[in-house]
Amino acid sequence: MQIIAGKFKGRRLAHPNIEKVRATPQKVREAVFSIIHDKIIDAHFLDGFAGTGALGIEAASRGASSVTFIEPRPKILRQNVAAFEGDFQIVSQAFSDAAKRLKRQFDIIYLDPPWTQPELFELGLRCISNFDILAPYGWIVCEHHRKLTLSYPEKFSLRSEHLYGDIQLSILQ
Repeated sequence: MQIIAGKFKGRRLAHPNIEKVRATPQKVREAVFSIIHDKIIDAHFLDGFAGTGALGIEAASRGASSVTFIEPRPKILRQNVAAFEGDFQIVSQAFSDAAKRLKRQFDIIYLDPPWTQPELFELGLRCISNFDILAPYGWIVCEHHRKLTLSYPEKFSLRSEHLYGDIQLSILQ
């Protein structure tokens, strides 16, 4: 796995060699940044359920001013972040616990919890709403299985949906 574009283009990331870990494919990462390209410069980016941190590091590479990662088991994430320069913060807690403690709003929030736990989408979206961590006019990018129907708080609206095989990106505002 490597960074696709920006100032870190081509640099490799460590990743676990475990079958249960589902990394976001390069094609989908390219699509995400194609969708949010005009919002990424100087953005405060939150990579929820960060895993290896690939999305957040890609965001920094493309011009995000800060990236906050939420990952309860950040061993590989810490290794990846240490290899790059940037305004990075790692919160090693569950998303719901971390959201309560965040002291800023984010322009872009990326949610990609384990697909084996689809209830984490609803919990994550509820936390974003309840703790007011999405900036006005901010976007939430949800990466989920195409068969999952997202339910989200009324204060958010569905901006667009994009399919890539079994992966769906749902953009909320």
